[in-house]
Amino acid sequence: MQDIEIDMYKLVIVEDERDVRKRLISMVTRSGRSFELAAEYETGIDAFEGIVAECPDMILTDIKIPYIDGIELIKKVREVHPLVKVGIITGYNELDYAVAAANLDVQGFINKPITFEALDALLKKAEDSLNHEFLTAKSLIELSAFYESSIPIIREHDLYQLSTMSELSPEFETKLAGSGIDLKFRYFIMCVFDPDRAPGREAERNDPALTAIRNAIGPALGNMYQYEIFSRYETMGLLLKFNDPPDIRALERCVEGIVQRMARYSDMPVSAGISSVFDDNRDFGAMTKEAAQALEYRKAVGGGKVFIYDSAIADNAEMGLRKVLHYMREHFCDPDISFETLARAVNFSVSYISALLKKYQNTSFVKMLTAMRMEKSRELLSDPNLKIIDIAEQLGYNDSYYFSHCFKRYFGVSPKEFRKR
Repeated sequence: MQDIEIDMYKLVIVEDERDVRKRLISMVTRSGRSFELAAEYETGIDAFEGIVAECPDMILTDIKIPYIDGIELIKKVREVHPLVKVGIITGYNELDYAVAAANLDVQGFINKPITFEALDALLKKAEDSLNHEFLTAKSLIELSAFYESSIPIIREHDLYQLSTMSELSPEFETKLAGSGIDLKFRYFIMCVFDPDRAPGREAERNDPALTAIRNAIGPALGNMYQYEIFSRYETMGLLLKFNDPPDIRALERCVEGIVQRMARYSDMPVSAGISSVFDDNRDFGAMTKEAAQALEYRKAVGGGKVFIYDSAIADNAEMGLRKVLHYMREHFCDPDISFETLARAVNFSVSYISALLKKYQNTSFVKMLTAMRMEKSRELLSDPNLKIIDIAEQLGYNDSYYFSHCFKRYFGVSPKEFRKR
């Protein structure tokens, strides 16, 4: 492997035992690997809030941590940051944990008591993986001229033409089929990738950025989707084809991975717009227009994100924020509310919701949810007939101890002390 010039990778440690946590930090430093400690947490909920905000390169988490376990923490984090590497610490060897971790593509396990050799081996594996991703992404950009010259020009032109059409003639569809472009599907989604413009950035630098996107799409989508890729002006089009109703949230996570790779491994960040699902409707011009309109959200909240089209609030970020806040106010007591359920309900991408809350409310989803619950708890505590365990349940907390933990962190006193006042 050629020499790689990189900054230190950010590592987050989640472990509720203080002595174990401090020992881990010491061993990470002693290992000499390319990791620096970004943060340390005792609970799964606190870790999730911090990780969503900071986007580290690797998480090292115990399975048995308070409030949500390590497996659930990884699932929640992967909804927002699909590229993060994960190592699991456990003194438990149950098969269920191993199966769950395998399904989440973790780097490996470290059994307690932790040895330096086991930790170092895990860090090396993660470091090698991150280095490989970095080198591959760089190579794709450097080889842009080679890849561009290998693209069949006629096929590209036909796909571009397709993206402008509201109706297809039988003759043109036959021509497409002759180029290997199959449109015998029921459902379609259009995604448009657009390099983020920055002051002083040369226009010709879009070409390597688009080539890097083109070559990141295959590894990101794998065999999960049928799709066509084509250049469109200074953007990259991705037409997705389905026989069964698609899960747009699963697609969003794949596209988010591509966007995050571009931000992490190049100085050419991009944003992506995703159309609605077209069911038995082959108006490809309308699909492309929706994807382009979704990208207009970038003007309000900045680039480097994935945006999903919604006709009700197109080009209106403030209306979108009101939609998010309305749903949260109506459902903040629901124990199952999450970034994912919110995104599905309002039909926004997770990254767009994060950007809205950060720009217009200077907060995050987790902090906003906690604030709503805490303000409501103050009202409920004024009723002496309500037990604290019942208040916690009404507010969506399955664990009354965690409710008390959140309350004290928010108000500075426990619920019992607050009530006595």
